[in-house]
Amino acid sequence: MVIYPAPIYLYCKFLPKETAMAGKNTGLAVSVFFREKQFSQNPLESLLALHQKGLLFKALPELSHLVGLPQNPERHRLCAWGHTLRVLEELPEKDLELIMAALLHDVGKGLPGVRTYKNGYPNDFGHAERGALMARGILKRFNFPRQTIDRTAWLIYYHMSVPYEVEKVEFWLKQLGKTLPPGELYRRVRKLITLKEADKRSDNIGAEGKIQALKKVREEVEKFYLKSK
Repeated sequence: MVIYPAPIYLYCKFLPKETAMAGKNTGLAVSVFFREKQFSQNPLESLLALHQKGLLFKALPELSHLVGLPQNPERHRLCAWGHTLRVLEELPEKDLELIMAALLHDVGKGLPGVRTYKNGYPNDFGHAERGALMARGILKRFNFPRQTIDRTAWLIYYHMSVPYEVEKVEFWLKQLGKTLPPGELYRRVRKLITLKEADKRSDNIGAEGKIQALKKVREEVEKFYLKSK
C-alpha cells in the first residue's frame, strides 16, 4: 500500500492544475492510461502521476469541484476529494470496475439540485443517482466497453442502498434482482459491498459498527445465493 503525506487527505492539497475540458489528444491519452495494468494495480499512485502531468482534471473536469468540497462533519473528516482518494486506497481488490466506481462514486456531490443544508451542515441526497448518470457519460467518453459502463454506473447508483440489517438483505436482493439474472446480480452485489466497505473505512466517523454490520450482510448474501441454487 502506498502511503502519501497526510496533507493530501486532511487538507486536500491534491489541487487541480487545469479544469478546462480535455482536448482530443488528452482524452485519448487518458483513455489508454485507464486500461494500463499499472493503473489497476496502483490507482492512487497512477492518478497522482497523471495529476503531476497536469492531465487529471483537464481530462476529468467533473472531479475538480470535489477538491476542498466540505462534507457533513457528523460523518466525514475529509473533503469530498480527500475522501475519494482514501476510498481508492482502501479497495482490497484491484478490479477496474471497482476502481472506476470508487473514483466516481461521489462525483454528484456538491452540485446544484443535490447539495442542501440542514442545521448548517451540508447534505447530498441523490448524489448516487446523479453520479451514476455522470459516470455513464464519462466512461463513454473514454471508450469503455458497454458492459463496464453498465456495471460501474450500477455500483455508483446503488452504493447508498446497501442495508446494514441482515433481516433486510433478502428483500433488498429481490428488489435489485428484478432486472438482472442471478449470477450477474451476485457478482455485482459482492463488488457493491466491497465498495461500501471501502467507503466506510476511508474517513467516516464512527463507522466501525457499520463495517462489522457489512460483514454480516456479506455473509447473508452468500447464504441467500447458496439457498437459491
